[in-house]
Amino acid sequence: MDTTGTHKDLPSRLGVDFGNDTLVISSGCDDGRCSPLVFPGWSENIPFGEPDCRSPGIPVCIRFTETGERILGVSADCGDPASSLCTGRWMRKYVLENSPVRMPDGGSRGMRYQDAGEVFLREVLARAVRETGRSAGIVFTIPDGAPEQYIQWLGRIAGAAGAPSWQAIDESRAVVTGYGMVPSPGDGFLILRCDELELDASVVVAADPSDGGASPAMVVRGRATEPTGCGAIDSWIARDLMVRDRRGWSSAGSRGVPIPPALLLAARDIRSQLTHPVTVPADRPDAGYSNAPVPEFSREDLALILDANGFFTSLDRTIDRAFARARSRGFDDQALRAVLLTGNGCALPAVQAAARKRFAALPVHCDHPLDAAARGAALSAPSAQDPGRIRRDYALRYWDPAAREHRYRFLVHGGARFPSAGQVARVTICAAYDGQAQLGIPLYEMPAPQGDGISALELVADKAGGIRLAGPSPDSGARGRPVPVNGGIPVYLAASPPAVKGEPRFELTFTIDAERCLCVTVRDLATGRLLKKDEALHTLM
Repeated sequence: MDTTGTHKDLPSRLGVDFGNDTLVISSGCDDGRCSPLVFPGWSENIPFGEPDCRSPGIPVCIRFTETGERILGVSADCGDPASSLCTGRWMRKYVLENSPVRMPDGGSRGMRYQDAGEVFLREVLARAVRETGRSAGIVFTIPDGAPEQYIQWLGRIAGAAGAPSWQAIDESRAVVTGYGMVPSPGDGFLILRCDELELDASVVVAADPSDGGASPAMVVRGRATEPTGCGAIDSWIARDLMVRDRRGWSSAGSRGVPIPPALLLAARDIRSQLTHPVTVPADRPDAGYSNAPVPEFSREDLALILDANGFFTSLDRTIDRAFARARSRGFDDQALRAVLLTGNGCALPAVQAAARKRFAALPVHCDHPLDAAARGAALSAPSAQDPGRIRRDYALRYWDPAAREHRYRFLVHGGARFPSAGQVARVTICAAYDGQAQLGIPLYEMPAPQGDGISALELVADKAGGIRLAGPSPDSGARGRPVPVNGGIPVYLAASPPAVKGEPRFELTFTIDAERCLCVTVRDLATGRLLKKDEALHTLM
């Protein structure tokens, strides 16, 4: 393993950014030194940063051979296209979606993408831990809205890889830190990310530090995505090559003509190379495409292709949608401090130029598009707070019919110890109408400490989909905007037989386990059956 810098001392932390298409690991020391790690044979062999430095990105790709061998990273990504059915890519996407899809691995049933991702990540992390002295803890970047199962999945892998410790940091906070930003509460940033699968624009705001540390948490106020990522760009380059070459292609460049896998590999290589040199030489081999060199390709050629295929229009539309959503949540454009670019697509000069043109009056940072998040994770200061305490507030949302608005009741306050000494809250759920068959548990993370306590509550769902909580008067003076933490994977309780209006149906008790998970035990009061026992709802921060 090589690094793009030299450390005399062993690193304190390994920042790990496990992206949709690329894995980047950076080592960081307490004195502020940081450098990405490069793994020969796994990392991409393209220029990066300073002269003679190579990209720290490892393609998120694993290939299983007929002999049972596992090939990782760039070696798997550039393998024989005929073996693509035994190749797993984009594992993070499948893990986040908890997808049941399986990939061939030489066995009869195949392997889940979650398991393939675990094999891939465990092998890379084990090598990183081993070659950095086994002293550095791992800090994972976590994308916005990731379910708690994803964080737990990463933690299991870190333990299996031999890491002495691990923790997680919000991806947006890692990017802000990785670009050297020191935000004050209320400062806003636009983070643009373009990876293989999508183009993403996120408007984030620095909140008040909840742990007494120097780095405020980042709250996502608005986000928008479009499926116009590097994969689409590669297909546009490939079709342009078909038009230029015309070696026996009927309807050359037509969208109805399939693109040979080898040509897509050549197009991707061209895109990667154009992040550094001005022109890709004409005598480069094209990975088997007609056994002839690829035509000369320049940055200007790529800019024309992006424009012709509507990429810049898509970029503007994505940014506009993200800002529209942020403004609807109270974001003020005057709070925007900088634009931060991440992802392989944002390493392209044409994309960086488009961002600078649109935000001419603001700093546009694009010198760490591949490793900003990993750098930020590696440089994140450990919390000064007791590690056995929760940092955030968590509450249930309910509908107040008198005020005709949603309000919140707290389950867990920042500073609460974990594991909890017994239950932290008890909730009784009643039906809002006769025949109600499903009742939900709407859990929210609160942006700032509020209120002084919690008593027994009664959660009631109505026909309109709102949920009200009977009990003491709601806490007042809420600051900021709560964020739903289980909206992506909502928790519903099935009433069988259906519930009767106003009749207590489920009793819920909440505890916090040793892994910071808020757990729930559910008993059906009508049947006496125990439906859930200490089931994890969400990993608390």
